[in-house]
Amino acid sequence: MIILLNDVDSQYDNKGVLVGDKDALITDEGVRQSSIISRYIVKKYPRPKNVVFSDLVRLKQLIHHLRLDLRGSTFRSSNALRERNFGVLTGSVPRPESEIFIQSRICPEGGESVSQCRSRAMGVINHYDEKFVSEVNILISHPYLCQIMANAMENKDITLIEDFWFKKGSMAVFETSPYFKLKETVNILEISN
Repeated sequence: MIILLNDVDSQYDNKGVLVGDKDALITDEGVRQSSIISRYIVKKYPRPKNVVFSDLVRLKQLIHHLRLDLRGSTFRSSNALRERNFGVLTGSVPRPESEIFIQSRICPEGGESVSQCRSRAMGVINHYDEKFVSEVNILISHPYLCQIMANAMENKDITLIEDFWFKKGSMAVFETSPYFKLKETVNILEISN
């Protein structure tokens, strides 16, 4: 089983700009969200084998809470789970009609395409042996990367963008045998309020 989990609120999220793989500090709201998400995960999935997470600082508080509560799990950061690199467009307002979102192979200068991002992220799953997918594993990343990974696992168009992954605390659970099958989607923060 693979649990794909979105990040928490950071200082640039409310500005409506593409943060991409640049780091941003967590907000007070992000600290609160980290605690809520951790409690939910621990209650519902108390013994994941692995927790693999983006190495960006904005996840530090969430990982801290999970480490305290999930004793016995292996924690590993991975730059492969960083948000999509938007290159020169980092800090700009996203335009969903832009070619960088519609075409899977077009990338902004100095950034990466949706296809490159998918290969990088799905490599995290492929890095492990077959036993990895038969255990409970949590992958924690950011909105665009979570969307791209979910699309890949569901065999959807990898450029599809849905509102779900742009809500902090969104989670998708995938069965993994013999292939990826979406079992559940939930926004932890919405059901925990």
